[in-house]
Amino acid sequence: MSGDVLFDDGLSARELFGEQAGITYNDFIILPGYLDFLAKDVDLTARLTKNIDIKLPLISSPMDTVTEADMAIAMGLCGGVGVVHHNCSIDYQVNEKYEQGFIVDPIVLGPNNTPADVLKIRKDHGFSGIPITDTGKIGGRLLGLVTLRDIDFLDESQLGCPVTEVMTPFDSLVTANHGIHLSEANKIMQKSKKGKLPIINENNELISIVSRTDLKKNLKYPLSSKDSRKRILVGGAISTHADGWDRAEALLGAGVDFLLLDSSQGNSTFQLDMLKRLKSAYPHVDVIAGNGMCYPSRLVGLISRAYIKARFHEELPAVNLDTKLPWSCPVS
Repeated sequence: MSGDVLFDDGLSARELFGEQAGITYNDFIILPGYLDFLAKDVDLTARLTKNIDIKLPLISSPMDTVTEADMAIAMGLCGGVGVVHHNCSIDYQVNEKYEQGFIVDPIVLGPNNTPADVLKIRKDHGFSGIPITDTGKIGGRLLGLVTLRDIDFLDESQLGCPVTEVMTPFDSLVTANHGIHLSEANKIMQKSKKGKLPIINENNELISIVSRTDLKKNLKYPLSSKDSRKRILVGGAISTHADGWDRAEALLGAGVDFLLLDSSQGNSTFQLDMLKRLKSAYPHVDVIAGNGMCYPSRLVGLISRAYIKARFHEELPAVNLDTKLPWSCPVS
């Protein structure tokens, strides 16, 4: 038989689902085909917005039963992205973020804090490697670093002493200069066998910190979705009503990578008004609008026109916009 003859095998999706027979996941498989490439060569990178690419074309839903911190972290580490829901207080949503690489806003203590404060941080956040600066804030002069090893043998009467009495002082720390590449920081931590690497400037002021745990995650999850500062990508959902604006400003201030207008019916004046306000005040922020519930719908056209009017103060001529839609529409 000619080598050009291809044998039909299996069913197309249209044929499979068009038979109107009851089927389960166990009744079919994705038909494998001829391979001329290695699994490691597969690239599923997808464009989420004009400015954001993700390694895996999967986004977790902004529902309170689906995406909080743990799901957003898991999605980001695996190459997708999570959108943290807004069915919670603004402060709670803002705190649901995760960073790898250079941690630019670490928890910092001052010289007047105590070992008891370190134990509380460990209880609340799950870690204990805390930098100590003269101001108790990032940007202050680095005085030392305190870890659980410094305080785990203290009795209760000693938990109220100044943290400076138990910390590892600056002169005994391994540090790196601001501007170092993450790969170089990794080499320093491997050589020093330290758990934390403070990054300082020429005035010994704390700029950021690198965690050994995060570096290990970088190695374990090479396809994780990250921004230019090596932080896990995460989106924040907001409503289209009045409280959505305050939530949007808080999320953007916390460094969220994009906003999602979460509405059961995106084809509404509330959605368009919020979109215009966002793109007028923050023209470079990426926004995903939706949901598009009508089919066919004019939602894409309405959103595009609102965006162009807000961004460029121009109107579009009337066009026929009866278009099949996805569930949401990215507006970069």
